[in-house]
Amino acid sequence: MQKLVALERYVTIPNGKVFYQEWNKGEKISQRPPLLLLHGMMQTSHTWDDFAPYAASNYRVIAMDQRGHGKTFASPNKDYSTSAMTQDIKQVLDELKVPQVDLIGFSMGAGNSISFSARFPEMVRSLVLVDFAPTINPEGKAKLAASFNLSWPSFEEAVDAIWKANPKRTRENIKSRVLHSLAEKKDGTWGWRFDLEGLQSKFTDPESREELWGLASQIKCPVLLIRGEESDILTRENAEKLAAVIPNCRLESVPKCTHTVVGDNLPGFVSVVTPFLDLQKSSL
Repeated sequence: MQKLVALERYVTIPNGKVFYQEWNKGEKISQRPPLLLLHGMMQTSHTWDDFAPYAASNYRVIAMDQRGHGKTFASPNKDYSTSAMTQDIKQVLDELKVPQVDLIGFSMGAGNSISFSARFPEMVRSLVLVDFAPTINPEGKAKLAASFNLSWPSFEEAVDAIWKANPKRTRENIKSRVLHSLAEKKDGTWGWRFDLEGLQSKFTDPESREELWGLASQIKCPVLLIRGEESDILTRENAEKLAAVIPNCRLESVPKCTHTVVGDNLPGFVSVVTPFLDLQKSSL
């Protein structure tokens, strides 16, 4: 596949500047339906760098850094509530003059996608949720929380440690992703490039997660829920529960991957998500 270089841009909304990437095959962007991609916690829009070229043949692919992550603004009052992040999505799409999208959200981005789809149903044609339910497996949650404050003496040592924790991906793939989600600290060590203090409260807020169960039941568009077969974040039980709560939802598992489905098994992810998206296009 020919390597596509994403256009890197900013859009200004009331709370600040939002960084986003857009992939274009060369035709007029407006002629293709928009596909919006939302990353997980401690990640950036570059989470989707390997998947976006697959989708760019048929879609105007847009991936944004959500507030507190990457190059997008950090909330001055530490508001990382799902409702605040939902409003960001709405305001970004309004600024880009995009009235409706197909939406794919991973982990935290999937939670925000549930909220957005329920609150603005006219703006979402179809929804893909990747390895997420409002209830997180306690074992995986503890493991993820423990990684928030990690730091390393150098960037290369950070890459080695992260690769060791997830050897399903190549070191080069890990390096290309964390290049955008790590930053050098004042003391010379390297750590995650996100608003740690504010986002920790979002991660541990039980009220927000309980609200998501209710919002999930209000989604009107077709939904595909994807679970990584070896995920320690989304249990099979919680995946089945969410699929039952959402009115029009299909559950699929992708083999040979953990929570980070797209990075662990990109061909497996593409093989599941492409037929779903194609079905939505054929129903127009």
